[in-house]
Amino acid sequence: MSEVIKFITDKLTSPPFNRNFNYITFDELEPNLLLQLLSDVLGELDPKHKIDIRDEAPEATTMRILEALRMLRYKIPTEPDDLSELCESLIIGDKKCIYPIMESILQNFDEHKKRSYLSKFLTKVRVPADFMQDSELNKLYSEHEALIEAFKNTHKQLENIKHKSLSTCEVKNDISVMQEEKDQLLRRINRMKMKVENFPSSIMMLDVARKLRVERERKAKIAQQLQQQRIMVSGHRNLEDKVVELRQQSNEFQRRSADCNAENLLSRLEEEVKINQYLASEKQPKEINEAKAYLEDLTRIANQPALTYSYLSQLNQKVTSIISSSNFS
Repeated sequence: MSEVIKFITDKLTSPPFNRNFNYITFDELEPNLLLQLLSDVLGELDPKHKIDIRDEAPEATTMRILEALRMLRYKIPTEPDDLSELCESLIIGDKKCIYPIMESILQNFDEHKKRSYLSKFLTKVRVPADFMQDSELNKLYSEHEALIEAFKNTHKQLENIKHKSLSTCEVKNDISVMQEEKDQLLRRINRMKMKVENFPSSIMMLDVARKLRVERERKAKIAQQLQQQRIMVSGHRNLEDKVVELRQQSNEFQRRSADCNAENLLSRLEEEVKINQYLASEKQPKEINEAKAYLEDLTRIANQPALTYSYLSQLNQKVTSIISSSNFS
């Protein structure tokens, strides 16, 4: 119960109620004041409930509150004894009865307020079945139902328009925020441009930065070429393995040719052996050595220290010193 009281007091001290309650003062309310407070809460949903219960009969107050609770779909007992007990609890302002009702109303207050507003236009008039036999009355009731359906459609369209309007406003707000961010970015860029333009020897520094970028790109290109050469060297190693395999095949062919005494086959195999020996002993080793030498040159270039900002600054100082010496001369 303490959590319920805290929740109710928090809601009642906030808009639209703005009551001056705390846990103790609320829990100490007299039964008639507690019932009046419940009626005031309902009055925020529908002005017809803004009534001083002292000017109203207790039975009328009870029936009015019960009707409001039915409209809000509050679970009201259907058994006669239970319903009678609820009515008596409302009349005497029993907090055990009123606290749960107030909690239920305040938990979904905005939804209840919307439901209270719509109920004025969606509640059908109760007409006894005997009266519906009258043609004029039956026609009026049909018009009444048609108007209710028309109101439902109109309200649905209104809600859709409100939703689209909110979406448009959100897009406009996003555009405004992005435009502001763009303006801030442009201002920062302009400030940075001014700082660079006012910096001594800015043109020379920009040229040095450009050269540094070019050197870095050249270094990356050399590293890529080095990787390709490594792949080539790996290919040459595979070629060496192929030469060994060919030698083995040549020996096998020689052995077979000696066994079968086929002079033409032997002659052809000897020629192939000579070619393979030439490839293995002269041409391929030469290409491999050239590739290894090229790889060593690339490795030496890649291992040279990169151009750093401090090194460029030293070069800039030397250039400035040489220019000054030349002007002095």
